[in-house]
Amino acid sequence: IKGKELRAKIAERKRGFGMQFFHTCKEFSPEETAYLWNAYDPSSVESTPELKGTVACKGDGKKITGRIHILLDPTKNEEFKEGEILVAPMTSPEYIFAMRKSAAIITDEGGLTSHAAIVSRELGIPCIVGTQIATKVLKDNDKVLIDIKNGRIEKLP
Repeated sequence: IKGKELRAKIAERKRGFGMQFFHTCKEFSPEETAYLWNAYDPSSVESTPELKGTVACKGDGKKITGRIHILLDPTKNEEFKEGEILVAPMTSPEYIFAMRKSAAIITDEGGLTSHAAIVSRELGIPCIVGTQIATKVLKDNDKVLIDIKNGRIEKLP
C-alpha cells in the first residue's frame, strides 16, 4: 500500500465493495454498503443501558449476571474464559469452542434458525439473537444482567 494513491479505490469501495466473511465473499450493492458503513460506525450508536433481541434458548430460564467477552474473530477463541458471556456479530461453526464455555450467547444478527440459536438449544445455553447493536454498545468486561425470559440485556454499574 505504501506509496500508492488509494483515494479513488476507497471512494469506489464506499459505493459498493466486496466483504469476505470467513471463507466466502459477497459483493454488496451501494444501499447495502451505506447500511454497513452506518451500522458499524461507533459514532452512530447512542449509549443505551438496555438491549433487546429474540430469545433463541432460555437455558434454565433464570436471569444471568456476568461479564461480556466480544469475540469478532472465532480463531481467537483461546482467549475466551469459562463462564463469560459471548457477544458476536453472529456465530458459525468456528465459534463452537467459545460457545461451549459461555454462560450465555448474544448476537447482533440471526433469528430462531440461526447457527447461534440451534447450537445454544443443543447445549442448553441461554441465547439472545438479533440485537442489531450488541457488539457496538457492549464492551469487553462490561457487567450485564440478562433477563432471558424477555430477551433483555441490561448494563450494570
